[in-house]
Amino acid sequence: MASYLLLFGIRVAMSQKFIATARTCAMLVGALTLFSSALDAQVPKVDNKLLFHYVKYLERWPADAELTASAPKVSFAIPGMFEVTVERTRLGRVVGQRVYFVSADGQHFLKGDTFAIGDKPFDARIARLKRQSSPSIGPADAPVTLSVFEDFQCPDCADEAKMVKEQLSAEFGKQVRIVFHDYPLVQHKWAMPAAIAGRCAFRSGNDLFWNYYTWVFAHQREINERTFPAKLAEWAKGAKAGDGFAGCVASRATENEVNASIADALSLEVQGTPTLFLNGRMLPMLFPNGQMVPPESQFTAIKWLIQFEMNVIPPADACCLAGGPGN
Repeated sequence: MASYLLLFGIRVAMSQKFIATARTCAMLVGALTLFSSALDAQVPKVDNKLLFHYVKYLERWPADAELTASAPKVSFAIPGMFEVTVERTRLGRVVGQRVYFVSADGQHFLKGDTFAIGDKPFDARIARLKRQSSPSIGPADAPVTLSVFEDFQCPDCADEAKMVKEQLSAEFGKQVRIVFHDYPLVQHKWAMPAAIAGRCAFRSGNDLFWNYYTWVFAHQREINERTFPAKLAEWAKGAKAGDGFAGCVASRATENEVNASIADALSLEVQGTPTLFLNGRMLPMLFPNGQMVPPESQFTAIKWLIQFEMNVIPPADACCLAGGPGN
């Protein structure tokens, strides 16, 4: 009898607990529903036609650029604002992505980076740049990391390649790590196959990738869409890349990795190649007219920025300095 009463008591207690949990869940669902309804009521109405006209001028995009915009969503980065993502499409591929902050009345929008004052300014970008393993030169614990988005068919990238791979490494040694990222431009016919091949070389080894990197840029003017497969086979034979490399290229096994790098570039608002990030900070490599800054000028500027990074204390680490925040 005592056992029966004990079992009965346990069942009653469990039932009461279940009912209380159900009520709590119902209250939460109700609250979320009300919150969602309230947000829906506040979502601004954005005139996309006017927005697109404004954005094309702001970003220096052509008048006939194909644009789409997401529905406004609540911004958690800036309370009281909403976010709209505008994408530019060319030849069936997204080639530009921008996030704008929109006011509640839909009449004002803001373009810019947001930072949490307690964090290092470029941590989010650095995390994005580390999403997948990439070819690199220099130690992983180097105080400065230079991330480079390049296109193997891009003439400006070929001009810059020697400076990035050789001059900077010789100048700074183990103090700088250089990391390569793919961003084959949609208008370049053999850039995607070259990027896929580069990733296949990287699968076989970091050194083989940099051998390939040097070869592509050295012979870029001799390569076109028609001759690339034969030229690649010739390089692979000389570099002893092996059957695994050939099979990887034939099956386009690394295409998803290249697409992931393209997605990273879009998220980081890369507009063209080459684009460089120094410890997460985007470096402007173009003049306002779209012309590339000469490699020799780039080298001087990047040297100064590297020295700055090696001597400065990031904001999030400044709390413990005399006279810093909290002192």
